[in-house]
Amino acid sequence: MICGSSWADTTTMGSFNCTPAGATATTTLNGQYFSVFDVCGAVSQSVTCSADLDLAQSAGTDCTVPPGSSAGNTHAARSTFYHLNRVAEHARTWLPGLAWLTSQVPDTVNINSTCNAVWDGEGVNFFKSGGGCNNTAELAGVTLHEWGHGLDQNDGGDFDSPAE
Repeated sequence: MICGSSWADTTTMGSFNCTPAGATATTTLNGQYFSVFDVCGAVSQSVTCSADLDLAQSAGTDCTVPPGSSAGNTHAARSTFYHLNRVAEHARTWLPGLAWLTSQVPDTVNINSTCNAVWDGEGVNFFKSGGGCNNTAELAGVTLHEWGHGLDQNDGGDFDSPAE
């Protein structure tokens, strides 16, 4: 997130320090370890430094956002950003020397297809709902599964066989 003109990381619980008072704090869900790209639009939510940054909630899925929110403030974007950061945090304690766990991984959500998600060799990719399937970015198990392919590819032993 950007606070005033400086980069600021949040804690595991989303807390952040922002100075000077009265400056603007903005999140684009572009963090140290994951960068969200939402096909629905850009994620950009702001607040003054003295207030809490609330991404709010909304009914619906895919490109539905809370009233007054940016086009990319979707359930999919928020869900993957949260779950990917949590799993990577745990993995860094188990594999502290693995450089991939400290790199920034692309996270693309709301892709205009359905019933699947993929690790493409560089990042995780999640599809919209449809065809009887939920939005795959909104399913924590799917998110963690796809990230696991990335870990498998980057753990120093290439892909295990079978990769599923």
